[in-house]
Amino acid sequence: MKRSVDFGQPLQDLDGEPLVHSGEAGGEGDQWTLGEAVCTALRVPIRDDKRDALEKTRDWKLALKIARMPEGESMLEVNDKQVRHIIDLVNKVFPSPEMVGQVVLLLDPDFLDEEKED
Repeated sequence: MKRSVDFGQPLQDLDGEPLVHSGEAGGEGDQWTLGEAVCTALRVPIRDDKRDALEKTRDWKLALKIARMPEGESMLEVNDKQVRHIIDLVNKVFPSPEMVGQVVLLLDPDFLDEEKED
């Protein structure tokens, strides 16, 4: 199933302040967006990475799509398989529950509901 995701959504700290690249909420620096977090996860090296060349190439193409969206556009359709893959990568790349939790729930608002079904 496909869903439209707004990759321009800003990430925030627990106080609702911008989550900035320096890691200090409310400080100076560029604010993280969902798209920046996802693109980072799709393109950085991961220790003990099991992805083959085909999967890494798909990740690179998706990162390019997100990063090169025209100015003022931030909506992109992704399928369930892509969402699960992105969530897995984000969890491996970012140690912070603050970052991972927001990215997961912005990509899949029903994520915690799925947990209840298990």
